[in-house]
Amino acid sequence: MKKILSILVLLMLVLCAMPVRAEKETIIRSDKYGNIISGGTIQLNGEERDLCVVFENPEEALRNFVQKYQRVFDRIQKQFNMDSPSKKNMKEYRERILEYYWSEEYRNGKEYDPYAEANFNIFYDIYDNNAYNAWLLELYEQKEYEALELNLPYSYEREKETQDFNDLQSVSSFSVGPAISYALAYAESPNTANYPYWSGSDCANFCSQIMEAGGTSQNNTGNRNSGWWLNSTFTNWSYSWSMANSFSNYFGMAMSSTSLSALTSNVRGGSFITIDYDNDGVWEHVGFVTYKGVYNSSLGYYNSTIAQHSHNYIAQLSSSTNGWDDYDGVGRYGLIQY
Repeated sequence: MKKILSILVLLMLVLCAMPVRAEKETIIRSDKYGNIISGGTIQLNGEERDLCVVFENPEEALRNFVQKYQRVFDRIQKQFNMDSPSKKNMKEYRERILEYYWSEEYRNGKEYDPYAEANFNIFYDIYDNNAYNAWLLELYEQKEYEALELNLPYSYEREKETQDFNDLQSVSSFSVGPAISYALAYAESPNTANYPYWSGSDCANFCSQIMEAGGTSQNNTGNRNSGWWLNSTFTNWSYSWSMANSFSNYFGMAMSSTSLSALTSNVRGGSFITIDYDNDGVWEHVGFVTYKGVYNSSLGYYNSTIAQHSHNYIAQLSSSTNGWDDYDGVGRYGLIQY
């Protein structure tokens, strides 16, 4: 008996001395960092419309989030000599951290977590809504009602969950072949000779270029709040050209779903897709499908190939480079009509 006890004690000491490998993170909803409440309403065209939901206590939510990812915040703060994370510098922290998450150094390192980028996007989706609501209220005060329609939170209750995408294509002059060719040529090497390039926030600009390559004519109103356009000197453009939410709402939804399987069942080569990271009603990112792919039963979706900017790649949904499937069941996917 004593011999057995000695062996057990020795085994426990060995196990305690062994280094503990950190578990990889999983997807974490924003409400884990703080209580989420309504951001208020406005009256538009005789109807009460919701603004974006917000954290009840954004400072507390930020503290909780920073504490969860203290190591990467400390790294960025030291590397770029930044002040502690706050409302004033959170946007810069986000840009710096996502650059780090996209780097080969991180992706090939021991601390690599495939869900780190998604968790940051999901948190920031809600955290940034106070600033976003302030912009919406500014548009409201300026009576820029067309811009408001394009940028208010999307009302999913008004939309059918499924719709025949092929019927929508029959009324479009969009030419898929040239659009796919353009996307393949410039996804990884931006076309800076003919268009502006905004590193880290270029997704809608790139999709606008693809849309134009497919034969869609610009609607240049000269007003950033309306139409869809970019001037020839790259000094002015519409929000719908440069912002994912405005782009998505300007062209409209063919369908949306919280299921990646439902989205990929409806896409084809030549489809524009969009994503709302934490399903708060605002589209945060857009991409372009170059190839639908085949249904993969183990994945549960059609393994389509996506071309996008921010960051720049052409990759299948199942690729470690591609992060669209991280939001399955958490965010919302949209299929854009044109």
